[in-house]
Amino acid sequence: RSSWVTGVQTCALPISPRGAGWPDPRPYTRQDAVVIDLAPGITAARLEAMLTPRPDALILRAFGVGNIPDGEPGLTDVLASAIGAGTAVVVISQCHHGEVRLGRYAAGDALARAGAVGGADMTPEAAYAKAVFLLSQGLRGAELAAWMGRSIAGELDDRPAGA
Repeated sequence: RSSWVTGVQTCALPISPRGAGWPDPRPYTRQDAVVIDLAPGITAARLEAMLTPRPDALILRAFGVGNIPDGEPGLTDVLASAIGAGTAVVVISQCHHGEVRLGRYAAGDALARAGAVGGADMTPEAAYAKAVFLLSQGLRGAELAAWMGRSIAGELDDRPAGA
């Protein structure tokens, strides 16, 4: 079948939603969530300045499977301080087809020990929208972070690795 407006082929197969869903969701509201892309050479002082005042949620775009520059002292301390102040820190990959697995390497393990959570295979857009959705539902801190690892609307690939 083709749409007469666009000429694009469409499929009439039903799409089954994946994910747990969210009963009786509140509408999206303006929330204090930020996305920061890490780059080699970022200093702890620069990261601290970017997180002042503390946001409610931080989507941190890290390297590969969730690594941060380990040659820069204090980066993990800044993130641990933000988490301690109630900021949910969600680490996603800058790689287009990457999946974050905190703990695979020392730098990512330090983030996990500080309380950051991995965003698995979520895109930056999905991670940001999900964080804003969860904040709009009244979740904060560790509770919000825990929900980032659960599929609500199919935003996480819940298939076993290699499937």
